Amino acid sequence: VDGATLYVADTENHVVRAIDRKTKQQKVIAGTGVIGRDNGALASPWDLARIGRTLYIANAGTHQILALDLDKGTLAVAAGSTSGLLRLEHELDPAAMHARHLVIPQFDTSNCGTYTVKVFNHAESVTSLPSQLNLAPPATGGGQVYFANRRFILEAPADAPVFDTDGVTPLSGPSFQARLYIGSTPESLRAAAEPLPFLSGFSAGFFDMKLVTLPQIPAGTQVYAQVRAWEATQGASFEEVRAMGGRLGASAVLPIVTAGGTWPAPTDGFLNGLQSFSLQYGLPEYRRGLLRFVTQGTDGVFTWELIGQPGGRYIIERQVDGANWLPLTTLTNPGGRITFTDTPPAEAVSTLYRAQLLQ
Repeated sequence: VDGATLYVADTENHVVRAIDRKTKQQKVIAGTGVIGRDNGALASPWDLARIGRTLYIANAGTHQILALDLDKGTLAVAAGSTSGLLRLEHELDPAAMHARHLVIPQFDTSNCGTYTVKVFNHAESVTSLPSQLNLAPPATGGGQVYFANRRFILEAPADAPVFDTDGVTPLSGPSFQARLYIGSTPESLRAAAEPLPFLSGFSAGFFDMKLVTLPQIPAGTQVYAQVRAWEATQGASFEEVRAMGGRLGASAVLPIVTAGGTWPAPTDGFLNGLQSFSLQYGLPEYRRGLLRFVTQGTDGVFTWELIGQPGGRYIIERQVDGANWLPLTTLTNPGGRITFTDTPPAEAVSTLYRAQLLQ
């Protein structure tokens, strides 16, 4: 408030408004009504502070402080920089808001670095775990994996059909799908190919063999692989079906060596050790772990117990005084119950915790 003028940060419409408190008339003094894409452009203004004839704007979209000269109407960056880093925002349209994947259309080496995803509304916000964006030369990969669960040549592993929840009925038809997951460690498994439908009739329980090329992993490299299957009518991915409580299952995690090159070893690229598995119903109640307060030490350290899916990997998030939810730690929950500790900030009025299943 500046005398008879009330300044409003209109976050949703990406503008700053000035309202005459006597006449009730309002006008836009910064922003175009469209989210800014350039460095220093107005994008989701979150808060305002006036010092003299300068209005400072917390610009959430670019993570900068902007300075608006109220006399000249000019906007400048007062603090923060987006140089080199990419900024992607889903605008308020249904297609973008409900997209399953965040896609970076193009980038170069100057954009490499550590990124987080921040999602917010008018009440609060949440920040993801940090992730590293690297740009590798295109020729570094080329390792291959034979995505199959039945013996298609003599050297391949034995048949490993996948069954329904009864452990007897083989999965049949495109209403069930399987997908290959690959990672450099058992904890870093990521989808490596598009899902494949299961076959029907005498081939029920199996899916067609597909040779999957890994663009960033060379031939002859040890990686970890897993086959995951789910009921496709319950969701488009394993993760979605798990959250919804549908039928799904996964093989054991297998250490394998990628094929490729002129003279691969006879066993390279095969899912050696793959065995049959059965679907089970997901556990939607464990998507968010249950946190139970245990004790508070004399040193101010809080002990909490996480109750959740056995073997699940959880992220613990913390919110201080109603601000942004931030990652606190990640936990692997081997037996269904595990404890962790934290010391809230001494000046905090309220500290909240929550747990969410990662994988």
